[in-house]
Amino acid sequence: MRRDTRARSGLLSLTGHPGKAPVLLGGHASLSVIGLYVAVAASAAMLSADAEGEGQHVEVSAEQCLESLVEQAMLTYHTTGEVPERRGLLGMITAVSGAFPCADGYWMVSVPNDLKNWNQLMDWMDDPVLRADPSLAEGGKRQQNRDFILDRLSAWSKNHTKEHLVVGAQARRVPASPVATVLDLANDPQLKARGFLREMDHPQLGKIMFPMGTTAQSYGLSLTPAPTLGQHTAAVLAELGYAPAQVRAIVESGAA
Repeated sequence: MRRDTRARSGLLSLTGHPGKAPVLLGGHASLSVIGLYVAVAASAAMLSADAEGEGQHVEVSAEQCLESLVEQAMLTYHTTGEVPERRGLLGMITAVSGAFPCADGYWMVSVPNDLKNWNQLMDWMDDPVLRADPSLAEGGKRQQNRDFILDRLSAWSKNHTKEHLVVGAQARRVPASPVATVLDLANDPQLKARGFLREMDHPQLGKIMFPMGTTAQSYGLSLTPAPTLGQHTAAVLAELGYAPAQVRAIVESGAA
C-alpha cells in the first residue's frame, strides 16, 4: 500500500479539527480495512471456483477500500452540494452526537433524532438554557442549532465521570461508550471475561495479559510468545542432523 493512500482516499479531509491540519487514523485501521476487503474478495473467488470449477484473478484497490469509509460524506455532497469538513470531536450527521470531555477523559454518545430521546436527554441534563428554547423539540431546529446544543452538552458532561455518563445513557437506551485508553483496555473485565485478553508466560517479561485476536479466539487456539533470539537454534540444528557436539560448537561460536 502506498503511503499516500489514506490521504488520497479522502479520509484525511474528514479527520481532525476545523481549520487545523489533517490527523492520521490511530492504530492500523486503514490496513485492517484493506485486509478485510482482500479476505472477502479472495473468499468469494474461492467459492466461485468451487461452484464453477474455474479460478479468478482478484484485484483489490487499497484506495477504493478506504474510500468506502467516506461514502456518507460523498453521498452528502452529491445530494446536497455541501462539502463535509472536519468537525473534530463533534458528530457530522445526528444533531446530538460526538465525543465530549468528562471528569476522567472523554465519552461518546449518539442520541437518536426523535422527540422521545430528546426529552429524555433534557430530563437528564436539566439544562435551563436548552429547556428555555421550545423550538428545539423539532428535529430540524436541533440540526440547525447542533453546535450550540453540543457546547451545552460538553459543559455538562465535564462534571461527571465516564462510567456515570455511559451507565446513565444506557439506562435511557441511548447509545454511548467511554473513549477507552490503552490502559482501560488492558484492564477491561469484558475483554477478559470473553477470553480476548489472556494471561501468558513470557520468558523475559513474566506473566503478561496478551490480546488473543478474533481468529485465535474463535478457533479456541492458544498463543505462545514469539521465540527469543536463538531459543530454538539447538533443536533446529538437531533436526537437520547435526550431532550434539556439533550443535554445541555452532551455538557457542555464535554462528547460529
